Amino acid sequence: MTILPSLFHRITDYEELGKRTDKMLERIAEGLIFYNSQRDIEEEYGTLKFPPPKEAVLLEGRLMPEFEKLKKDPELQEKFLEALAEEHHVSTIPKERLRKYLKLAIDATEEVAKILGKEGRLSVPVEELEKLENLNKFLDALFTKEFYARKRQTYAKPAPAPKKFPEVQKEVEKELAAKGEEKSRWEVGPLDISVEARELLGMLKGLRLAGRSEEAVDGLKAELWGRIDGLLDSPKKNLALLGLYVAVLRLVERGDFEGAERLLRNL
Repeated sequence: MTILPSLFHRITDYEELGKRTDKMLERIAEGLIFYNSQRDIEEEYGTLKFPPPKEAVLLEGRLMPEFEKLKKDPELQEKFLEALAEEHHVSTIPKERLRKYLKLAIDATEEVAKILGKEGRLSVPVEELEKLENLNKFLDALFTKEFYARKRQTYAKPAPAPKKFPEVQKEVEKELAAKGEEKSRWEVGPLDISVEARELLGMLKGLRLAGRSEEAVDGLKAELWGRIDGLLDSPKKNLALLGLYVAVLRLVERGDFEGAERLLRNL
């Protein structure tokens, strides 16, 4: 679950991430313990015998709830999420989304534990990790919902061709019709252009998270060209929307991704 705050706040200092995680775990601890050695914890869960040996250096620790309890206890799950949101400063993310991520993370943890084994493998090849269904389900949900990244492809599967503008247009208009909305998003006026700007900004953020690889940049260009062609072929030509797509495309082609993000933020 710490993947979320580390990317959300762009934390590159893992010591800082560790400190926040320590505080989070303190809040869900089941009790404070004092012990003399690791053996005390293994045999007696850290209970201290009095009087302690004179040479003993007392250590302080906390007992964590068992994983099985986190899996099954809704109250502990809520406590865990409250601690996560508070100590990692992600309280702006709706609780229902955090609950979904936690459920997926729990399933992924069990799956990863099996592949690591009881002895704990030190490293796992990427090809093996990409075969883990629950792990990839968790990562895809996290990255697509929070960081606007496209769904990642498995190691063996090629990336599908991006949908062309007319296909996207038909899907959106069908969805709007089902909701009883007559106005198509492709017929927005200048005052509504900020809706499109937010979507494009999300695409650019996803591009940044993908490392702005050549394949990802080409995919965004193809998407923008498809939308431009669709507008030009449409009987209702929205010049404001057309200008927005052309401006973003030109900046992307020049490699000025920051300039494109600034333009969209201003809208």
